[in-house]
Amino acid sequence: VKSAARMNGAVVIFLDQVEKVNRVVEAGLTVNDMFVQVLPLTQPATKVVLSNVPSFITDEFLSRELSRHGKVVSPIKNILSGCRSQLLKHVLSHRRHLYMILNNRNVELNLRFHVKIDDYEYVIFASSSAMKCFGCGEEGHTVGACPGRGDPTPPGRAAAGEPPAAVLAGGSPAAAAAGEPPAAEVAAEESGF
Repeated sequence: VKSAARMNGAVVIFLDQVEKVNRVVEAGLTVNDMFVQVLPLTQPATKVVLSNVPSFITDEFLSRELSRHGKVVSPIKNILSGCRSQLLKHVLSHRRHLYMILNNRNVELNLRFHVKIDDYEYVIFASSSAMKCFGCGEEGHTVGACPGRGDPTPPGRAAAGEPPAAVLAGGSPAAAAAGEPPAAEVAAEESGF
C-alpha cells in the first residue's frame, strides 16, 4: 500500500502496481473477518436516464428491474421539471437518473418497461444514450430548444382549451395517494425507442 485516505465515506488506497489493484478488485479483502468488496477508483459506470416515470413508482422497484441489466452503483435521483417560477422550482419531472455498471458496456442501454398497475399499463424508458430531441431526433438539445421547431406548442403539450393529459389518466395515482401499494406486473424489452 503506497497511501490511504478517507474520501466521501469510503477508504481509498493506492497500491504500487496495477496488477495488485486488479487482483484486489477481483478478489476483495477481508477485514476483521468481514468480506469487503473493492471497487476501482475510476468506475466504468454509465449514466442511465429513466423517462416517463410516475412519482408513485418507487426507486426500489426501478432499481430491482434495472439490476437485471447490470449493477446499480448510485442512488436513483429525481430530475427537477425545470420550471423558472420560484413557486414551481420544487416540482419534479417524470424523469430520474442513476449510474450503473452495465452487463454489456459496449452496447448502449435502451429499454422499455411495461408496468401494469391497477389495470393501467405504464411505459417507462431507460436509456444510456445521449439526450435526444423529441421533435427532430437529433442529439444535443431538447424539443424546447429545437432549432427546427416551427410550432410554438411542443409535442405532448395541450393546445389552448384542451385539458392536460394528466387529468385524463386516472386510477393509480389515487390509489397511491390513499397509501395502497400498487401491484405491478412488469415486462421489459430491448428497444431503440
